[in-house]
Amino acid sequence: MGVVVAGAGAATLFAFACPALLERGDRLTVAVTHAACMLRTFGLQCGVGVAVVGVLAWLIGLRRLALLAAVVGAVWIGPEAWKWRPAGGAGAAGESRLTVLTVNALFGRCSVEAIDREALACDADLIVIQEYTPALEGFLRPVLARYPHRVEMARDDGFGQAVYSRMPFVGDARVYPSEGGGRWSSQPQITVDVRLDGGLVRITDVHLLSPVGLSVIAEQRREALGLARAVRASLSESGADGVRVERVLAGDFNATTDGHLLRPLLEAGMVDSWRQAERGRGGTWPADVPLLSLLGKIRLDNLLHSDGLVCVAAG
Repeated sequence: MGVVVAGAGAATLFAFACPALLERGDRLTVAVTHAACMLRTFGLQCGVGVAVVGVLAWLIGLRRLALLAAVVGAVWIGPEAWKWRPAGGAGAAGESRLTVLTVNALFGRCSVEAIDREALACDADLIVIQEYTPALEGFLRPVLARYPHRVEMARDDGFGQAVYSRMPFVGDARVYPSEGGGRWSSQPQITVDVRLDGGLVRITDVHLLSPVGLSVIAEQRREALGLARAVRASLSESGADGVRVERVLAGDFNATTDGHLLRPLLEAGMVDSWRQAERGRGGTWPADVPLLSLLGKIRLDNLLHSDGLVCVAAG
């Protein structure tokens, strides 16, 4: 039991001290830094596990070991508890609002009725969809006929996308990324511009690769860094009226804002919409495995916005 607590303490120090080093693609660096990222991603589960060991140690009389376990567990559980603080998002009265609904269609296995129900409940202006299949396209088009402005890239694999909008697009939609110094992903990452309060808001439907192997993890990191470069480039732009182009990134990042992968986006000027407007974890994954969900969902699906926008509600 002492070995478990000592190992947990060492893993905690490693998780918080290990630098991201996202630019380095050698296998050793990717493996080590990804391990630290996974520890940070599953911080709640780590904390609960150490706490359980601490309770057992206390019950059998190992009080010092129990106290050490409590300290290690608190390092993980403390930030999770802080997520339940009151949210601070607030918008000024009379300002225009833009509502974006992001949907991971689970490779077309989602409920069309549920998408329609959620769109109606939040009065969504735009719906961005990942894992959009040809079959889902056929079902959704008539159901969401009230969204006349669309760009779709249905695919038989997990990387199809679509954007449905009530608002007309300004200029042409881009199915593949083409800003920030070139294409940063070989998969569709649909980007559209809409007009809001006379300015432009650029919305990207994001689906980064899933970290299922060292080579794929390295490519996922290149995607995140490329997206961050694109964000920096666009936030330095101005529309025809001289107003800065604001950004919204929504979709399946296959990463949480607690880990390393999304740090370049936050450093580029993006804000975690959930943290600004809502409290709690906002877990989205796993969506269809009840046993794993009991251990605490994590938020792999995110919506980030530039700091010229304010998130007033999230769900």
